[in-house]
Amino acid sequence: MTPTPPRSSFVTVLAWIFLLLCGFGSVIGLLQNLMVHTVMLPMMRNDPLHGEAMAQLPGPAALMFDAMPWFFLVTLAVSLLGVVASFGLLKRRPWGRRLFIALMGVLIAWQVAGFVFQLVLQRDIQATFAGSGMPPESGIVFVIMQVSIGLFATAFIGLFGWIIHRLTRPAIVAEFAP
Repeated sequence: MTPTPPRSSFVTVLAWIFLLLCGFGSVIGLLQNLMVHTVMLPMMRNDPLHGEAMAQLPGPAALMFDAMPWFFLVTLAVSLLGVVASFGLLKRRPWGRRLFIALMGVLIAWQVAGFVFQLVLQRDIQATFAGSGMPPESGIVFVIMQVSIGLFATAFIGLFGWIIHRLTRPAIVAEFAP
């Protein structure tokens, strides 16, 4: 009988942190979906001015409103998947480690896509405001926002990449041996 490798505190703490975060995210996501599908969508469908208002929005903003129900559903699904992956990680299941690594990869892609979408959305919003008589110096606000969003995205990409790196180390992998 081979001895069981010691359980690292890294995996345990990581699993508990994400179990709590994804658990709270799932509850919030469930409430958001309930609100969007039972209140907001019916209200928007019954509003005769909704079509006119949507037609005046820049392309990315209109896309954001059109895709809002799907965005909230996907966010809920990712949170629920995070709960499952975190539980598998906590129980040292091989599928849990692989699922958690895949989830970190999805979250990295989510950060990149979100940053690119923000850049496109801000460009269109800035172009809309350019003709509204706002002072040219107000453009610095958009630059500050883009830099801030970029820094946050980079920090989360680095964190998720570091977690992937740690979960693929031989000592950690040995904890998940079947």
